[in-house]
Amino acid sequence: ADGSDSRPLVIRPYRGLLYFQTEHQRLYFGRQDAVSEVLHDLEALPALGKPRFVLVAGASGTGKSSMVLAGVVPRLLAQKPKAQVARIRPGSAPETPLSTALVDLVSAAGQGSADQPILLVVDQLEEIFINVADPKRREAFVRKLWSLAGDPASKLCIIVTLRVDFVGRCGEICIDDNGRRL
Repeated sequence: ADGSDSRPLVIRPYRGLLYFQTEHQRLYFGRQDAVSEVLHDLEALPALGKPRFVLVAGASGTGKSSMVLAGVVPRLLAQKPKAQVARIRPGSAPETPLSTALVDLVSAAGQGSADQPILLVVDQLEEIFINVADPKRREAFVRKLWSLAGDPASKLCIIVTLRVDFVGRCGEICIDDNGRRL
């Protein structure tokens, strides 16, 4: 499979421009402090009466998706093996992948124990600014995420990745009726 390459390694741990996913966790290392911080925040937010919503922002290509998918998710699953996890990308119709993921998560959670966490990873949130022309649809999508994360009856935790050059655009979005901005 390696062709004429005679190096002794069969597995090449560097994925180039591809991000690490959950199945690559054994090859992913170096961001343990950041992974621990995200997991700590997810655990601490409900106790503080805050929505279970964590935003991971960074420059393009710095490993936000890799850190969440190959770092946070596997550690969460190691700590809580019955946790349910889904990942979506907003695309041009963010309501569709969100609805599908929620149905899948609720269905899977209904088959498990009552105290298992449910995690939704919204990867590349900047797509709502790039692919969704209607500001009302963008706001409705983010409001839905915020509402789900803040529902005390829900076990849903949400981690969002966002390119840092879109952080300023988040000010365009009200996440609640009090005028709070993302």
